[in-house]
Amino acid sequence: MATPTTASARPVPDTTGARDEKPNALDLQLQDTAYWNQHSTEVLASLLASSGSYTPSEIDSHIDFVQRNVIPCLGPEPARAHAPTYYLAPAPSPFEPSLNFTDASGPNPAVRFTFELLGPNGCSPSDPVAAHAATQLLPRLAAVTPGTDMRWVNAFAPALLLTDQEAADLKDKLPPWLKRVPQCAVAYDLDGGERAMKVYFYPMVKHIATGKRSEELVFDVIRRLEPLGPKFGPALDVLEDYLRGADEAAPIKVLGIDAVDPEVTKARLKVYMRRKSTAFNVVRDAVTLGGRVVDPETLKGLEVLKGIWHLLLDEPEGIADDNWNKPPNDPTNEHWGLALGIELTPGRATPQVKVYVPAWQYARSDAAMVKNMEKVFQTRNWLWGKDGRYGKMLEGAFGKHQVEMDRVLHSYISFAYTEKTGLYMTTYFAGPAEA
Repeated sequence: MATPTTASARPVPDTTGARDEKPNALDLQLQDTAYWNQHSTEVLASLLASSGSYTPSEIDSHIDFVQRNVIPCLGPEPARAHAPTYYLAPAPSPFEPSLNFTDASGPNPAVRFTFELLGPNGCSPSDPVAAHAATQLLPRLAAVTPGTDMRWVNAFAPALLLTDQEAADLKDKLPPWLKRVPQCAVAYDLDGGERAMKVYFYPMVKHIATGKRSEELVFDVIRRLEPLGPKFGPALDVLEDYLRGADEAAPIKVLGIDAVDPEVTKARLKVYMRRKSTAFNVVRDAVTLGGRVVDPETLKGLEVLKGIWHLLLDEPEGIADDNWNKPPNDPTNEHWGLALGIELTPGRATPQVKVYVPAWQYARSDAAMVKNMEKVFQTRNWLWGKDGRYGKMLEGAFGKHQVEMDRVLHSYISFAYTEKTGLYMTTYFAGPAEA
């Protein structure tokens, strides 16, 4: 099995030594590369190795891909970053690794990662919302990812990316509490030696810039998609009906697109929304889309989720009241309550809903969250719930001191259930802070 030292397969020159002269552009680029290799690539290499899901050659391939193609997308290191804040997680990083566990996939998790498209100039005065970074970097990433199909992505891009004038005017339109809204992110699922690309757009920024509702921006394009747009119709009708009757406004925050051939694979679209409560009655309403989706599979999933909900909220003694809404750790940050990933698949009559919990908003510490997740794994008899294996994997990737800090590495935890996969959970991690 490969070790985390795989990340050093392509060494980066040391530019951290003291110098009298001001560093030039090449020095800064090397400095940025070294920083992101330490805080992203090495973390990913450790997770790949300790997951048990990848051969040494597969790990080498994924790390080489990240060093060549992903690191340049992350922009300058945080000390010189153009972006006033990063969006994916409460961390000084645009890179978010994750682990996917399922009943169906066997004992070992799959490793995934998501990252914002910033490049060298994203969020700078020349590219204030990183729209140009997205248009430049998306085709480059697609070109180096075999099996990628950009037809759906290319249909949404002109509808959701800001024009230069919209970007210039946006600053005056942002509410005071919102420093920025991202434009685009990319994720990779790592299956053995294969990589599958997903693209995420953030319709809220277009809504703020134009005043057009995010639902209108997204749904209009879905119905006109080529290929297979009309086959989304029945599920989209169910979702739109739910939104019309929802108790609270639930604009589309994010749109996710499987960048694969939809005529060959089961490509999906995901629309992400938020509910500002963690009460399980709200969870039940969201997962069933207000009682519109009540098939046996959905109800079984709710039963499983109910059994572990208290652990996801770091309430190990249980939650007696289904109407109880746990207060977030930081109510000034918009990442609280529930995030909902509503999956739309061509030809499927109803949407499928994944629930995302912002663990950092509800956990006391990462040590507590590790214990909670190990209890979740034990309910499925997964090996990662035994002998402290899950915690040891995180310590190996992020450092023991990171896991023991008050700041929570677990950014989000997602839950889904299908007859095919059984329990389907992903744990997402904020990038490591400085020691």
